[in-house]
Amino acid sequence: MNTNVVETPKAENILLDMSYYAYVSLSLFVFMSLSLSALYHILVIVPGVYFTYKAIKEKHITFPKSIFGLLAICVAAALSVIFNREDMGGLKGIMKIKYFLIAALAISPAVYHLQKGISRKKINFLFNGFFISTAIANIAGLIAYVTEFNYLRWKKACNTDQACGMYGMTITYGYNVELLALLLLGLFIYRKKLKGLFNEKLLVLATICAHAGLYFSFSRGAILGYLLAFPMTFYMFGKKKIIGLYAVSVVLLAGLLILIATGVKPKVLSRYTLSFSDNSNMERIGQFQAAIAAFQESPIFGIGFRNFEKHSLEIKKKYGFWDKFEFKGHAHNNYLEFLAGCGILGLVALLLFHFFWGMEILRSDPLVVSLLMPVFLGFAISGFFQSTIIDGENMFFIMGLYAVFTALVIAIKNGNLKITEE
Repeated sequence: MNTNVVETPKAENILLDMSYYAYVSLSLFVFMSLSLSALYHILVIVPGVYFTYKAIKEKHITFPKSIFGLLAICVAAALSVIFNREDMGGLKGIMKIKYFLIAALAISPAVYHLQKGISRKKINFLFNGFFISTAIANIAGLIAYVTEFNYLRWKKACNTDQACGMYGMTITYGYNVELLALLLLGLFIYRKKLKGLFNEKLLVLATICAHAGLYFSFSRGAILGYLLAFPMTFYMFGKKKIIGLYAVSVVLLAGLLILIATGVKPKVLSRYTLSFSDNSNMERIGQFQAAIAAFQESPIFGIGFRNFEKHSLEIKKKYGFWDKFEFKGHAHNNYLEFLAGCGILGLVALLLFHFFWGMEILRSDPLVVSLLMPVFLGFAISGFFQSTIIDGENMFFIMGLYAVFTALVIAIKNGNLKITEE
């Protein structure tokens, strides 16, 4: 790594400092508080606009195609709101695309940090703060699961049967902690290659807490995503290791399917062995059917970005889809949620983003592939079982990871990643 520092004007240093504190706020609060996570957006937007403009004007950065996938999502979502503005009460729904737009803007400041030269001290603070905050959040959630009271939130646990960390919904927590567990697993496996960038003991603590939180969230789609994604963590170990671990995952999943089919429900696997006809599964199937019906009614622009939940129950009643409890909610599927809300334009944009981001990771440095490909796969796979792409807590984490790691991929590709000893 190049350790030379590039001099920058004072005003730009101030903006870089703002963006650094934005990333700090994200690392400290993304698993602790949705409202405090908003500091990330507040602090990063001005540096993001400035450094993105500078990058375009001076051609310092070659933007990856995944950014254009994000912008396509923004356009498709905005069009869906415009064409459904009467039903949605105006155009205020367009503001909900902020997670995608700010993620695209947040890349350039991170790239300039890496070009200018970021100190090990700053990197240490980011990593260690992240490890501590996530460990605290997961431990608080586990205590709440046992005692039925969350002492950090000072309120009853959001769910007495499943852990939910510091979040208000178990399902949101389960799908976020899945990605966290995959990321921390990779950092733990390759900790010797990353020596000096973080405290290893804190990493171990955070990794254990994340995996415990994932298991006791009892989020089946998240566990499935984890099992199908974690073998890619061993990318640097070669194809044989990956194939072997995928074989282990298949055996574990087959075992669960056999238990489900035979009706055996060990207490320790309770929610993981629910029958195929369980009410929870049937609710999801009803949402899937309703989302497809919504798309058929409005195939080009959809019924409005994040507007499906409002109409899901009436659509199920209209077409006679099963709904024992008259459940109303999102599609529980990223792809169907976008298909229903933003039409074919939205689904294509979402798929383009997934494709380009995945290819950019795969073509990067092997260590980056080993760290980030499992997270990407977990996000893509578990997206079939939960609408993480429209959830605020999930989006802060997913889009934050996207911005930071995309900046890292750009810096490595251009050969100008600089870490200083200051």
